[in-house]
Amino acid sequence: MDMRKPQRTVLALLVVAGAFFAWRLATSERALPLGVDVDFLGYTNDARGTRFGLFSISNRGKASIERLSPAVKVDGNLSLRAPVFNPGLPWLSRAPLRSRGSQTLAVGVPQDAEAWSLVVRYQRMTIPERLRDSWMSHGHSVPVRLGPLTLLGPPQYLTAVSRRLDETNTPAEKPMGTPANQ
Repeated sequence: MDMRKPQRTVLALLVVAGAFFAWRLATSERALPLGVDVDFLGYTNDARGTRFGLFSISNRGKASIERLSPAVKVDGNLSLRAPVFNPGLPWLSRAPLRSRGSQTLAVGVPQDAEAWSLVVRYQRMTIPERLRDSWMSHGHSVPVRLGPLTLLGPPQYLTAVSRRLDETNTPAEKPMGTPANQ
């Protein structure tokens, strides 16, 4: 009888470890398509006549996304610029962008740019990201490792870019073979 108890303990530990590794594999980066698009919709003006570009951010992935951080990329400038926004026009909500959801935002057109695009940084909110955020909110640091295995890694931000708008403020023609999101 005493010999079966250690065997059951080892078997239970193996089942738990197998379930954990299956869960990590199912929620890994490779299991979720990126699926975030930034599309140019057109232009609008505010009450003062300032021109704003309207963009749609669509989440076609399986996980919600958070921490949407838009910036303006001007051709010929390596730095990203903070976007100009108007509280009377559409802007990002604080709520996560759910799977299959979209948001519209208005970004001021850079006056000194011949060509520009909108860059959006975001973070997917899978189960490991939620666990990491909860862990960090309690004052703990990351990464959390168990031997060679990283249980909770540092935050990973991804980037989506609208198509380039040229000096006439219309979508620029893309060379053949260029992906739609660049």
